[in-house]
Amino acid sequence: MSRARDNNKQEPLFKVKNLTAKNERQASALDKIKTNDITFLVGAAGCGKSFLPVYMGLLALRDQRVNKIVLARPAVQAGEDLGFMPGDQNEKMDPYMRPLVYAIESLVGPNTYEALRNHNMIEVVPFAFMRGLTWDNTFIVLDEVQNATKTQLKMALTRIGENSKVVVTADPTQCDLEDINTSAFNDFRLFKNTRGIGFVEFAAEDVVRSEVVIKVLNCYAKDAPTRPSGPTR
Repeated sequence: MSRARDNNKQEPLFKVKNLTAKNERQASALDKIKTNDITFLVGAAGCGKSFLPVYMGLLALRDQRVNKIVLARPAVQAGEDLGFMPGDQNEKMDPYMRPLVYAIESLVGPNTYEALRNHNMIEVVPFAFMRGLTWDNTFIVLDEVQNATKTQLKMALTRIGENSKVVVTADPTQCDLEDINTSAFNDFRLFKNTRGIGFVEFAAEDVVRSEVVIKVLNCYAKDAPTRPSGPTR
């Protein structure tokens, strides 16, 4: 992404609540997002892997280093079939995007979020509708990608245009696809040790949501099912 100019800086478009890293891996994630074109964040629920890229995207948008933020999540239901969901594209995607929207609202407030959304400065794009798009001057968050297929991830990553960044997040222990072998997480290993691509893999001790979440994860880890094979630390 282009660096902010030292001279004749433009006024920030809006205020973003300050965020500081709570552990070493969060600090590494913030640094890798800043310095790489693509960053993969892998970890369990509660480690900040979705919150951190939202924060970095808002800073880039605030400082006018990008023109918009694109949020994408696979529309895969977690073990329940909720049936037909009424409404337009945005309304259908809202339940899936709620965690990212919550992160944005906690950083800039609900009114600013609504204003940015109404001005198309924050855009929600289903994976299924990405083909043929090109994102220039955009900060892209591809969230919960363990529930995207390999084909969907390839399609999403080839949408990247000039002056854009992408952050890909995944929790391989929460794959809701019928066949985990089709999960895009299995292809993360292809990008290891590639210039301009960063990786951060969070551990259970990096969970910042609450201590009880760490206990829950440790209990499940004792009897962990087979998971998609991704990059190793």
